[in-house]
Order: sequence, then structure tokens, then C-alpha cells
Amino acid sequence: MTNSHLAVGERVTRIGATVQAVADRGHTDVAAAIRALTEAVQHTPEFTEDQRDELLDHVADVVGELG
Repeated sequence: MTNSHLAVGERVTRIGATVQAVADRGHTDVAAAIRALTEAVQHTPEFTEDQRDELLDHVADVVGELG
């Protein structure tokens, strides 16, 4: 496993924790949308690792604003 895979994994874990907190506050629709977006970024084969990392960074920024 490369460092970029570890960084992506850590970022996804942080996104997941914040999304769970959003869901716990009753915003389950927002949480579901962020989860779906995160999964789409992770599993879209057309993205390079760099693109995936950058997109997840943007998702993390948005989620950080929700937290």
C-alpha cells in the first residue's frame, strides 16, 4: 500500500466521522448525499489517484464546513 492510498484512507475515515456527526444531528439526507459522493469518488475507475485525492480533499473541505 502506498502513502497516497493511506492518505486517501485517512481522509475517507475523517469524512465518515464528520458525516456520522451530521447524521446524528438529524441531517440524514445531507449525510447520505456526502456518503454517496465520497463512494463515487473512491470507485470511479476513470479517476487517477491524484484526481481522486484532490476530489476527496474538496469533499473533506465541504464536510469540514458542516462539522
